[in-house]
Amino acid sequence: MSSMLQHVGRVAIGALRRTNGRDVVLRRYQPCRRRRFCTRPWIFGTYRPATSIAINEVKDKLLQANPTLLQICTATLTGEVQWLGEDKGAKVQEKLASVMIEYWESGKAAVSPDCSPIFNQLVAQCDQAMPQDGFEKASSELTQLQLDYILDEMRGFPEPIHMNGDDLQPADNLESFHVCICGSGVHGISVALRCQRAGIPYTILERDTGVGGTWHQNNYPGVRCDTPSITYSFSSDPNPDWERYFADGHEVKTYLKNMCDKHGITEHCKTETVVESATWDEATSMWHIKYNSKDGVSKIMESNVYVAAVGQVKNP
Repeated sequence: MSSMLQHVGRVAIGALRRTNGRDVVLRRYQPCRRRRFCTRPWIFGTYRPATSIAINEVKDKLLQANPTLLQICTATLTGEVQWLGEDKGAKVQEKLASVMIEYWESGKAAVSPDCSPIFNQLVAQCDQAMPQDGFEKASSELTQLQLDYILDEMRGFPEPIHMNGDDLQPADNLESFHVCICGSGVHGISVALRCQRAGIPYTILERDTGVGGTWHQNNYPGVRCDTPSITYSFSSDPNPDWERYFADGHEVKTYLKNMCDKHGITEHCKTETVVESATWDEATSMWHIKYNSKDGVSKIMESNVYVAAVGQVKNP
């Protein structure tokens, strides 16, 4: 919850400012202000825990938390604006812990931020300085366009696209259809997961020795993710056991590998396989993907769809 609210404020402001003032184009298929949050049911949906938890356990976890985020989370969950101005950290921690326990035990859903009666105050609070995270007070307020863009990104895809594969079915006979994915990083895994759910045959071609992309390739001391762990997760596979707010690289790699194993994605991945070229054949409406297999033999794969998920920091 805290990382998502921070995304509304400081983190998002920084990202938007890097656009150098250019307008951001929003998705047009559905008004973003009316879409409900559907891609993170583990945050906003009903959840019934399997075990009980003590309030002191929750309070201990809040001791080192960002005070501003604690205020925002408490106000969000209670709908009470006075918590945004509460300076006594222990009082905020006590209240938030008790409210979290209440949500935990009852299984009730939290109100999505833009449906909160104090939404405007929550957004304004996110402008405050966060010295612990190196953030100064925002120099300007969010515009409505920027706020709509942030909320649109937080919501993700509309539920019909996210929850099933109806929109992905390209032919009456899916068995004759094939998707080739180049790369098994986060983006390649995302496409594979959608194909898996829709029953579309697919193959991942990965030149490294395992899945995970940059998290498989980089294992230098201290490598970590710069995105909060709870948001650097697939909505279908939340991980409640992240060891750090910003996870170490080996933990992210393990999370991705376990998820691929769980959904059967790993068995569709050809590792140590280098793609040499992908050529579109207009006459047959097929892609011809030339690649070198693990044994060094050059082969050609025909595919209806070719997805280049090669990553931003690697040469294609």
